[in-house]
Amino acid sequence: MKILMMSDSWHTISGFGTASRYLAKHLHNSGHDVSYIGWQTFGQKQVASFHDEILGFKGLPNVGGQRFGEQAWQYWLPRVKPDVFLTLADFWMLLSLFKTNELPVAWSMWYPIDGYPMTDQIEQMLRRIDYPVAMSEYGANMTAEKGISTGMVPHGVDKSIYKPYHLKVSGEMKAKIGIPENAFVVGRVDRNQSRKKIPRAIKAFVEFHKDFPDSVLYLHMDKRDTEGWDLTYILKRFGLEEGKNVFFPPPDMMANFMYGLAPEELAQVMNIIDIHLWTTGGEGFGLTGLETMACGAVNVATDYTTPPEIFQFGKKDACGLPIRVETFEVGNAGVDRSLIDVGHAYEQMKWLRENPDEMKVMRDNGLKRSTKVYDWSVVGTSYDKYLRDNI
Repeated sequence: MKILMMSDSWHTISGFGTASRYLAKHLHNSGHDVSYIGWQTFGQKQVASFHDEILGFKGLPNVGGQRFGEQAWQYWLPRVKPDVFLTLADFWMLLSLFKTNELPVAWSMWYPIDGYPMTDQIEQMLRRIDYPVAMSEYGANMTAEKGISTGMVPHGVDKSIYKPYHLKVSGEMKAKIGIPENAFVVGRVDRNQSRKKIPRAIKAFVEFHKDFPDSVLYLHMDKRDTEGWDLTYILKRFGLEEGKNVFFPPPDMMANFMYGLAPEELAQVMNIIDIHLWTTGGEGFGLTGLETMACGAVNVATDYTTPPEIFQFGKKDACGLPIRVETFEVGNAGVDRSLIDVGHAYEQMKWLRENPDEMKVMRDNGLKRSTKVYDWSVVGTSYDKYLRDNI
């Protein structure tokens, strides 16, 4: 099958870029002829391990240079003549596609639903797609409620990279960041943006730190972000001190969150985290939750959207603990954004710290689940089967 993909570029350290890179590689290795339009690709040199020639598919430049390939897909579709056009993006990124009367090719979209309710616009867009594939059970269920048929394939994790490393490796990473060797690390790996609700995580850690002064908070994000908060001020406001009980990536390791880290280095960072405090307001999938779980962290996460299915809250093979939602606010996308109960987040972390045997069980469950359900070999095979069965 000839497949044309379009998303964040395969060499971009983003959720969409990561997922598209692994899917494109898997589909190529499964015998498909894969071409890939990357929005950030203009012919520049690439890191060797992310080079399209090494990964196997054909990397195509963003002809026209527009932010979301508005001209590139119109240029490449008639030239590639694919059997299917496969996109991975937020709906609003693909407005140029939805504004067309009809595409000359079958269209499959791997799409996120990150809050309730499904807006009228999203429903209308979904009805335009020939072969929609939700990236979560949450999204698939909401789509089915609208009477729209959809596939479901979750995002995945590379278990050859995201896995527990030797204690020596995590010790060296702690030293690089400045974290004391024996500190208990509550971590958060996310962009500092409104939907991620970072201040609520900080407030929960303040209470936790009172009971467990050997704990530190590691925030893998920018201290200041136009999409989020001035975290330097937030920490000061709540009585925390950077370099003492709160740490960020040092500038020589990560100068800017949008540039990210190489996957191998990010996995080493995730290995220092004992509890990943994921106070999100809503997720379309949530790769950082999955990746931290695959590295051995136990997630304490919002009981809303995708965390319940990733971590199997309340089940015998649970990999983490839920945080109650205190209330909801209407986000700028028109859907509900959850605000967690800060006191409950503290209580869940406290329970884990006081019950290390139970915490180890959840950790081991997470390692098994990340391999059995979410390894890219499993995920890629699922999307490949969907395409072969339906197109």
